[in-house]
Amino acid sequence: MDDVKQLIAQLSVTNADKKTKLEAIQRLGQIRDPRAVKPLIKALEDEDDYARLHAALALGKMGDPRAVEPLIQALGDEYAVGLTQGFLEAFSKIGKPAVEPLIKALGDEDEKNVRFLAARALGAISDPRAVKPLIEALDDEDESVRSFASSSLSKIGKPAVEPLLTALQDKNTYFRRFYAASALGNMGDPRAVETLLEALGEYEKDVRSEAAFALGEIGDTRAVEPLIKALGDEDEIVRSGAAIALGNMGDPHAVEPLILSIWDDDENVLINVEQALERVDPNWITQRSLEKYMPFFSEALKEGKTHVKLYIISIFEKIGGLEASKLLMQAFTDKDKKVRLSASRALQNIQQREG
Repeated sequence: MDDVKQLIAQLSVTNADKKTKLEAIQRLGQIRDPRAVKPLIKALEDEDDYARLHAALALGKMGDPRAVEPLIQALGDEYAVGLTQGFLEAFSKIGKPAVEPLIKALGDEDEKNVRFLAARALGAISDPRAVKPLIEALDDEDESVRSFASSSLSKIGKPAVEPLLTALQDKNTYFRRFYAASALGNMGDPRAVETLLEALGEYEKDVRSEAAFALGEIGDTRAVEPLIKALGDEDEIVRSGAAIALGNMGDPHAVEPLILSIWDDDENVLINVEQALERVDPNWITQRSLEKYMPFFSEALKEGKTHVKLYIISIFEKIGGLEASKLLMQAFTDKDKKVRLSASRALQNIQQREG
């Protein structure tokens, strides 16, 4: 009896111990003999969790189309998510024959794990037939399904651009528009710029913010001025998105608007503005900047929230000199102890550095 027959026989023994059964499954996956497909499919129904999961992995390594339907049924196993990579490998190797069954699985109303893994698998195969159903999945009730449908559309690439642009313009589907913007940003296709610029003016803040992120990923200069305008958006997430996008693009026209955005009531926005300035112009903190923006810095140090004051103090410390020191001394009477201590330390550091 050859090795394959012997291993299949071990699988067929009703009372075989778990270790023997598991070793037989793993070995069959390594040998990849077509005769092992049916026994491994049968093992997907084994009462032992590990046996089922390793049978799925073994079938994945073999890439036989006969395994498609049984593997899709196995996606409903509560342990299937733990073997995501194994299922993705399986469907990726099987390729085109798996597309239609996976599209059907993407519509499974009862099992979100099935839809989630089907969405990911369709991205791994990247067949254009999946574009329409994946766009429909952008409205799925489950966030993980929506997210991976968006990611898979990005992987499919050019065939998905026009349908995604249409989805982004659909005023009746919030989730579809949000995740369409995300997918277009990941793809970096300049055809999306005009539609994303329109979305930047939407009333839904999450769509505006995702449009800002996407425009930053694409990097088209047409987006610079609209993104600068978005630094003044009423919503902090949109302002953060605009700052991140401008930082990614690195356009020097954004430096002054970003500096003036330091005075933001939201601390996360300030963090993103700071990081954006570092990316656009790492050397922007200079004596010249202090002179140019002194009225702004001085007023923000008096009236800004604590996080704004602390950042401006750090700017003065880096610049140093007489004028920065004078401004720091103004903060010695601030009502916030953190601000007073920070200003004191900054002034001490300047004096030690400059003598």
